[in-house]
Amino acid sequence: NSSDLILDVGANLGWYAINISKINSDIKVFAFEPDDDNFRLLNDNITLNNSTNIISINKAVTAGQAGKVVLYKYPDKNLGRHSLLKTAGLEQKQTLVKTISIDDFILTTNLNGNNIKLLKIDVEGYEYQVLLG
Repeated sequence: NSSDLILDVGANLGWYAINISKINSDIKVFAFEPDDDNFRLLNDNITLNNSTNIISINKAVTAGQAGKVVLYKYPDKNLGRHSLLKTAGLEQKQTLVKTISIDDFILTTNLNGNNIKLLKIDVEGYEYQVLLG
């Protein structure tokens, strides 16, 4: 129904969020993507697909207080490989990204957490920490 919510944590370029939004255009999909380059592409894809029920959020989802954390970016072309966890032995660029917890997001947006029908998490090994928040 129209009060149903879906959270897409680690939305990347929006493949999942866009496809789920087309199944039911009455639901709201919140797509979290911390990387600025991916976030721009996510928004381009949302516009190209006329997915007006997707709200994109340029933040990483973490446990604890809102703030900033280091996002490790890999120099290869895989835009979905970035992580909040450093991988030993691999060359990585570092960038600071804004954060929010699921709990804080629900509180600050005055959403009813009971309306969250699906929580999709794809954050390259950081899934447990997302669930803590």
